[in-house]
Amino acid sequence: LAASNAVPRRLGGSDWIDPQIINGTLVDIKDVPYQLSLEHLFMHTCGASIVSDKWAVTAAHCVVGMPALLMRVRAGSTWTFIFNWMGSTSGVSKALAHPKYDSSKYDHDVGVLEFKSALKFGPTIQPIALPAEGEALAQGATGIVSGWGTLFEGSLFTAFKLRKLEIPLWTEAECASLYKEPLVPLTDRMVCGGDHHGDSCQGDSGGPLVSGGKLVGVVSWGEGCNRAEKPGVYTRVASQPIRSFIKEQTGQ
Repeated sequence: LAASNAVPRRLGGSDWIDPQIINGTLVDIKDVPYQLSLEHLFMHTCGASIVSDKWAVTAAHCVVGMPALLMRVRAGSTWTFIFNWMGSTSGVSKALAHPKYDSSKYDHDVGVLEFKSALKFGPTIQPIALPAEGEALAQGATGIVSGWGTLFEGSLFTAFKLRKLEIPLWTEAECASLYKEPLVPLTDRMVCGGDHHGDSCQGDSGGPLVSGGKLVGVVSWGEGCNRAEKPGVYTRVASQPIRSFIKEQTGQ
């Protein structure tokens, strides 16, 4: 896996701010049945996570500037490619970004999607639980990130088959020590995960970071993909402004 190509940002020098799976393993959708592909004009552009039969959580930068009319979600499919007939699809009736989303800093990078038709749950389609507001990650926790993102930094092609990767999750202090001079400020609405052994990358943006059976993060950004001492940065779902926005919009 490596971050989403929805909104790649070049903020300075040769460093890309990339919502980011590299070195992941191939996986069947039954192992991550909450995973969605968000398609724009029938092409996969971002990931998303099912939280109910009518709603999903994704990244704000995956929906800003894109009319819901041009979006659809694909559930229950291990594969993603143009004219994919696998799984089930639904149009999107609402695509809402957090009102405080800052595209220059990737802060409050969360959005929600309302489906035109309710999903039918089964072995390949299931919702993921959400953490309580303010719920902390356990010390030394790891997380599972999944998606169809590119397999190396700079690739123009996303993966056809779903991958997942288990990554270490870092405390705020550990993340700050790794990102001594981040291209955008780190905030308490973000959580860092991954290392040079594996990372998310373009095409994974908006997808799930799951720990303890709960959606703890949303793939957001990173300085490149899979770089030493530059972990991926995820929107922290349990932070007050993120969790309250999701609950207000989806009821979950």
